[in-house]
Amino acid sequence: MFSIIILTHNSREFVRPCLDSVFGQEGYKDFEVVVVDNASGDGTLELIKEYPKLSLIKNQKNLGACEGRNQGIEASRGDWILTLDCDVILEKDFLLKAAEEIRKAPLDIGIGQPKIFTPLEKIPLSMGQLNPVRNEIANEASFLTGFNCDKKMIYSCGLHLSWTRRFFDIGKNRKDCLKFNKPGYVFGACSAAAFYKRKMLEELKEKSGYFDQRFFFLVEDVDLAWRARKKGYKTLFLPRIYCWHKGNSSKTSKKLRQYFCWRNRFYSIAKNEGLVKYSLKIFPVLCYDLPRLVYLTLLRNIPINVIFACVRRGAQTFFSSVIPAPAGIQKKKIVIFNSGSFIYGAERGLINFVKAVRDKFKVIVVLPGPGPLENKIREIYPEVSIKIFPLAVLKSSLSPFYYLSFVFLLIIDVIYFSFFIIFKKIDIVCSNSLLLIFPAAAAKFTGRKNIWFIREFSPCRLLNRILGRSVEKLSDEVICQSETIKKELNIKRKAEIIYEPLDKANYTIYDFYAARKELNIPVGAKVMALISRIHPLKGQYEFIRAIKDILKKYQNLALVVAGGITVSSMKSRLYKRKILKLIEKEALKNVFFLGYVGDISKVICAADICIFPFRRKEPFGIAAAEALAFGKQTFFPFEGGLAEVQQIFQKGSELDTAKIIEAVSALKSSGSDNLEELFIPQMLSFSEYRNEIISLLENS
Repeated sequence: MFSIIILTHNSREFVRPCLDSVFGQEGYKDFEVVVVDNASGDGTLELIKEYPKLSLIKNQKNLGACEGRNQGIEASRGDWILTLDCDVILEKDFLLKAAEEIRKAPLDIGIGQPKIFTPLEKIPLSMGQLNPVRNEIANEASFLTGFNCDKKMIYSCGLHLSWTRRFFDIGKNRKDCLKFNKPGYVFGACSAAAFYKRKMLEELKEKSGYFDQRFFFLVEDVDLAWRARKKGYKTLFLPRIYCWHKGNSSKTSKKLRQYFCWRNRFYSIAKNEGLVKYSLKIFPVLCYDLPRLVYLTLLRNIPINVIFACVRRGAQTFFSSVIPAPAGIQKKKIVIFNSGSFIYGAERGLINFVKAVRDKFKVIVVLPGPGPLENKIREIYPEVSIKIFPLAVLKSSLSPFYYLSFVFLLIIDVIYFSFFIIFKKIDIVCSNSLLLIFPAAAAKFTGRKNIWFIREFSPCRLLNRILGRSVEKLSDEVICQSETIKKELNIKRKAEIIYEPLDKANYTIYDFYAARKELNIPVGAKVMALISRIHPLKGQYEFIRAIKDILKKYQNLALVVAGGITVSSMKSRLYKRKILKLIEKEALKNVFFLGYVGDISKVICAADICIFPFRRKEPFGIAAAEALAFGKQTFFPFEGGLAEVQQIFQKGSELDTAKIIEAVSALKSSGSDNLEELFIPQMLSFSEYRNEIISLLENS
């Protein structure tokens, strides 16, 4: 028994000749017809209902050829499935000859390929008597008028796989001749009209169905034939059986067909070739693809972004097919990339993130080099894996060599970490910096969830707009550390605002005198502290120069500069040298340059006043929030993220040199009252932060 599966989608002008040729078969009646309609809106359904002997499956939306055929196969009962496009017309004894050929076919035949012609000139006269149901002739199909039987043009005699991994229909657009009248084995069958053994289909069935539903349409028959060959089944070309097929009855645009053709070709190679074989055959594949890429983009006007989308989607399938995700994983795996190796605001955020998720997720941290951050994580969270690898970090530079090296490293990182993500079975990819773009690209290539933590923005407004658009395009979830960041980057779609927490467990309340002795600061001095990374936009040099005369005049006044530099930043190194030269030139012996200090609590406890003389709008200001939590007099500009800090704490003073000197002079004695507990608003509590992060990740 044959089960004939016919797909329709806005197919009114084609489906009647097709159904007439099916129900008008001579000499063989042991078949059933299942029509699957993909949300037609042109009257196709009304026409189909005129044929009471068929089963109809109506879909509310266009599910594509693959899922539609799968529905038909599931609903059918025959030992052999005949898939038909709605614009196919069968020869009058098509099924009779098919039954004879299949009965004598070897047992290892799983797929049968009839000869398919392209109707060009005139329909055979015998086709005019095919409709006993409606007593009408089948040549009302306009595309079949005027066919000359002596000039049959072939559409397909089966599928062929070339050495360049190109798939094509054998004999397409060639005149029929003796060469195409000999039965034999071919790679696969064109699903526009093909026979499939049900037993084989059940063996090949995947989670995505008999036909892989990820293909939607085009090349799905190649994939099924390839899987059948790997299972030991063969495809037999049956030239005695023939039909006519118009092609592209769905009227799909050329650009869309090219997209699916490219994408699904990569799908099929990725699924069925395997990593080793694919690597060995990459050269012949490129021999075909590169010239074709030039042809499509330059001569056929196919947009290059369409081609790249095909490659990306094909890569996703390739990577996911190399190592499928194992069942029964208890903990999802997260990899998070950080742009630095020292511990500043973003790195403290990284430590908070690791602490929040490590109980429910397995975490891998990737850093650009060894340093204090690596040591800190290994010390407090030994179960967390750390990988050191050169990372492509975006930064402003006047050197063209930097941008060349950045692009080169970016490509290396995308390729390397795409494989890393797959082989380590990573579920979620996180970037902890706006300046790290490649993690999102690697996540896209491998089909993983991407979460982008945004903790900064650029001083350049145009660059912010570009980066903001990139974040929106590449990321699945965006977490901004403040409202200011979202506004500056012009992120229009919804982005979660999750403030960086102040976790009491991360801080130590030091004895005032002990902290100063350990930092080599005069115990009896009145201490101002500048706590920030050394950078021109942080304003350390400008502040020291503004108060240098005050520092010379009052020897009981001390200024502490706590903060390291980004080693790779020439700008930061030159700025630090500028500060040191100023201190040396002005003989400012009461300025103490501490460099990087791992425990920020020690510096805050040793200070009387904390100052943040920033020269730009800050994304947030976690160090200022820490100073306020310790109850210190804190001066900072009330703009950007620092304005949000001030609103949260309802404390802090506007940055003004005269007011700072006045506040220092008003100190009755150096040192503060002993602090018993940090003041942390609920909005910045660690428990609040952890709940928000876990909720977001679990819903990813």
